[in-house]
Amino acid sequence: MKKVWKFIIANLDTIIAIVISVFAAAFGIFGGNQIALLAGIATTLGLLAYGIIRDRSAREILGENIIRLDSTIRIMTKEKTTAESFFIRRANSPSLAEFLRSGNESLDILGCSLISIGTIHSNALRELKEKGGQVRIIVANPENIAITELLSKRFKELENASVAKNHIVTTLTTLLPLVGRLRNGGL
Repeated sequence: MKKVWKFIIANLDTIIAIVISVFAAAFGIFGGNQIALLAGIATTLGLLAYGIIRDRSAREILGENIIRLDSTIRIMTKEKTTAESFFIRRANSPSLAEFLRSGNESLDILGCSLISIGTIHSNALRELKEKGGQVRIIVANPENIAITELLSKRFKELENASVAKNHIVTTLTTLLPLVGRLRNGGL
């Protein structure tokens, strides 16, 4: 039902033009008021013209995006960009402990459960916070059963949803004292 409603809204001008055309054809075939017939034809032509203008502008935007994508692909193929050169290799970047010791003022951490960071690096994170640094974390919601089920299927060490939930809760228990509350909500 939702798809049908979305289709109707997206094509409302065309549907109205078809309905008016049917009425205009009925007036033309069975006779009737010629003014209504002309008004129906004029309305149909107006709606079709509007649809054509809308489609042309959308086509121009699509053409610009295709040109931009094509030029990006050409640049990437000239420079022989590969996945290895595009992504940062973990071996080339400093470890989290080295990063924390380097005197950075803030750290943003994103992960499914962050259990290893919460347990292994809790002292280094505490030191960063004591120096006035900022620690922000994003983890999966432990109360969302669907997410914890997906995590348990994705990672072998998470045997089931309750293990995934326990990992996240352990991380939150360890890291929440290090995280300041934001004005707009969140942690």
